[in-house]
Amino acid sequence: MSGRLPFRAGAATRDLTPAGPLPNYNGQELGVATDCPLSCAALVFDDGERRGALLSCAATFVDRALVLRLRDECGRATGIEPEWIAVGATHTHAASVSCPSFLTVAL
Repeated sequence: MSGRLPFRAGAATRDLTPAGPLPNYNGQELGVATDCPLSCAALVFDDGERRGALLSCAATFVDRALVLRLRDECGRATGIEPEWIAVGATHTHAASVSCPSFLTVAL
């Protein structure tokens, strides 16, 4: 071995489909999306010195407050430092409201 630490990675998914109808950003009520399930995917990597994660949520978008909350909660659950957890949204319009819409901000 060259003295380099081994690189490891793992992935997981979780179903986020709501149990009942929820409103979307247009104020319309979305039913349970059985033909279009909503999910979250995570990729965790470890280079032997530091661990990090990429988290992708089936949501139209996530605002900064939600990203910070997700990073903190995932960090507490996994021991990964929150600043090494990246959170993104898939931008699906099949998802319900996850945070205040930037479309409602007055310009």
